[in-house]
Amino acid sequence: MKQSNFFKIICTFFVIIFLSQSYFLFAQTEDLSEATKNIIEYLNKKSQGKADINVKKEIDIPDSDFYYVLLDFSLGDKSKELSFITNGKYITNALIDLETGKNLAKYYESISKSVDIEVSENEVYFGNPETAKVKIVVFSDFECPYCRKMSNELGSFFNKHKNDIVIYYKHFPLSFHKNAKLLAKIYEAGKQLGYNWNMYQYSYKNKSYEEITGIFEKKLENDDIGKFYKILNSPDITQKIKKNIKQGKEIGVRGTPYLLVNGHPINGYQPELIKNLIIKELKK
Repeated sequence: MKQSNFFKIICTFFVIIFLSQSYFLFAQTEDLSEATKNIIEYLNKKSQGKADINVKKEIDIPDSDFYYVLLDFSLGDKSKELSFITNGKYITNALIDLETGKNLAKYYESISKSVDIEVSENEVYFGNPETAKVKIVVFSDFECPYCRKMSNELGSFFNKHKNDIVIYYKHFPLSFHKNAKLLAKIYEAGKQLGYNWNMYQYSYKNKSYEEITGIFEKKLENDDIGKFYKILNSPDITQKIKKNIKQGKEIGVRGTPYLLVNGHPINGYQPELIKNLIIKELKK
């Protein structure tokens, strides 16, 4: 008799758990648009009902019948974050506003995500942390052509907002850029000695160690030359660069430039998206 009662209690417990989970999933789905429900139905059919689908963010795109949808898709032991632009009938990963030229898919992908990362005072590259409304973290490589392009093309935009933004620079030298780590060390050595060098104004392609260090040695005061090479080869700089690389990999950085604008990620050089997102954050 006791065993029978115990069995009934256990069964009742699992029924309650099942019903509560089912209600939660039903309630979550009920709060979504028909467009997003259609995506869930489509993904369920494709996975033969075996997938676990969790909608993380749904954004109604103004003046349209489209939605931005960010979700977690898990099947077996594999999990992936997926994002779509959809109107319930079609899905796309690129939606361009013909009036503004804005890539809405990239824009909403950035604002729907938030990444937190530690920064330090000695990583300030531009601007004033005390007055800044917008914190920008840049993972970059001084030999990367797109990083150079960003520095050159957006320089005037950054200067225009210099009192309202701060840029923190994190080194992410790419393995196929043979001088990238050396350039990161040169920048750090110069910074420690009080020099503010624009590392992007030179081309380092096919240049030797002596040629590259010679460019910056000419900019040093005579008393600083010995100090420069001592700092250049110090383990502290090597450790800082390694730490930056580790931080980048932990948040999914695979290439450069990679930016966080008040925590919102932008992967690659997308000038209009960078400017639009900064302006949006400044208006808050």
